[in-house]
Amino acid sequence: RRHDATIKASASDELVRTRAELSEVRTELREKTAALEQSKAAVDAAFEREKESDRRARDAAEERVKALAKLESHAHEHERELARVRAEFDKKTSNAEDEIK
Repeated sequence: RRHDATIKASASDELVRTRAELSEVRTELREKTAALEQSKAAVDAAFEREKESDRRARDAAEERVKALAKLESHAHEHERELARVRAEFDKKTSNAEDEIK
């Protein structure tokens, strides 16, 4: 009987220790899960910032292309106007020279 009581006490003590260890493991697991969730949230936030940054970079590149196209268009328009003014000047100069002769 005494032997049975000792075995029961030992088993009971082991059960108490095992439950305490399990409780510690669960607490540690909750802490690690929380840390993992925070890390995941930080990675997700960084990914979203990067996507937004990429989108802004694409938008800026598109705006740059549009601005360059507009600049080229204005430059061509200016060249045509300059050529027209030169031709008009040359014609007037030639007419004036003809009248002088």
